[in-house]
Amino acid sequence: SSGINAEYGYPFKVWAMKDRIYWYYMIELGYYMSCLVLQFYEVKRKDFKEMFIHHVATVFLISMSYVSGRTRIGAIVMVIHDFSDISLEACKMAKYARLTETANVLFGVFALSFFASR
Repeated sequence: SSGINAEYGYPFKVWAMKDRIYWYYMIELGYYMSCLVLQFYEVKRKDFKEMFIHHVATVFLISMSYVSGRTRIGAIVMVIHDFSDISLEACKMAKYARLTETANVLFGVFALSFFASR
């Protein structure tokens, strides 16, 4: 069959992880753990509780997929979710720079990419 078979060889190749996937996992895990910790040192926002729960859940899911050997499918899920973050961060930068029109366009791009990737 054509396409990606993320579960090929499971459970016998659980720890057969490519270096690129390992480092992608470590970078993602480090990023979300830093978000989890730094949230307590930044200005408290209205969505503090929601973001805290989001970061705890994300760290838990990345850790469990790593420990259980589901790194191929985990990497695919992370790439799909990271795709929409690009336009979200660009939208935030435009908003902070008071570029309202640009921020609105980038938010539209974010919304489309978010719904398309989920």
